[in-house]
Amino acid sequence: MALSVSLCLGAGADTPDNVRTAKRVLLESMAEGRFDRLDEIYGPNFVSHGASADHTLEQDSAATRPGERPCRISR
Repeated sequence: MALSVSLCLGAGADTPDNVRTAKRVLLESMAEGRFDRLDEIYGPNFVSHGASADHTLEQDSAATRPGERPCRISR
């Protein structure tokens, strides 16, 4: 699994809420493999902007294979 994160500082990416959300995604979902919590983390209008298409949270989550090993994240 590849993870690409780009920040747009003008959009307030470093605000406490955004930092907290990013940490939850990385620590709960990616490191612990708890992808079932993504709907709790992201808002109802979530859009994943891909290189060739945009996807809803449901479509993006469906791309995660069952049994996929979580990422190893060092703190």
